[in-house]
Amino acid sequence: MEVLWRFRRDGAPAPGALLLVALRVGVAATSCASGLWAGVGGVVAPLLGLGVVGCVLWLVWHISFMYQWPYIEDWRRGTVRHENVACQNFHTELSTGKRSHREYVFDLVAEDGTERNYRIRASAMKEKAEDEREPYASVYYTCKGEEDGLSIVIYEHTGIITEAWTNQAGQVH
Repeated sequence: MEVLWRFRRDGAPAPGALLLVALRVGVAATSCASGLWAGVGGVVAPLLGLGVVGCVLWLVWHISFMYQWPYIEDWRRGTVRHENVACQNFHTELSTGKRSHREYVFDLVAEDGTERNYRIRASAMKEKAEDEREPYASVYYTCKGEEDGLSIVIYEHTGIITEAWTNQAGQVH
């Protein structure tokens, strides 16, 4: 790389002097050593950096906000109660991946047509149902066909079931 300057006697570049840089590929670049545009690089570079940082922060905020939106809506609106919920398409599937396991897959359909699909690890649901832990026990026994009249309290946006019970011969789980 070769740099050529035109200097004054005191060592400073002459006003209007050109900086010539010869690159090995044969391209020559010129830059004005003084004048109106000499300080633009000192202003643009920090603004450009600030803009890039702002875009990255906005993107991180936007992605995390969109992921959290259903939880925010559930917090704002609360739970919804559904009576006479039916369990449909109850079956077992094998999950894929390194640690494959059996999952119960089923749909809970309310009287008003609201339908939610669930995938729950079979071993965890069966263990919790046998220990009579709610809402797992009521959902499990209804889906297995052992009980009727499932009622649930659910967060609409996330599908989280907070309460479940069956009304079987006067008994409430």
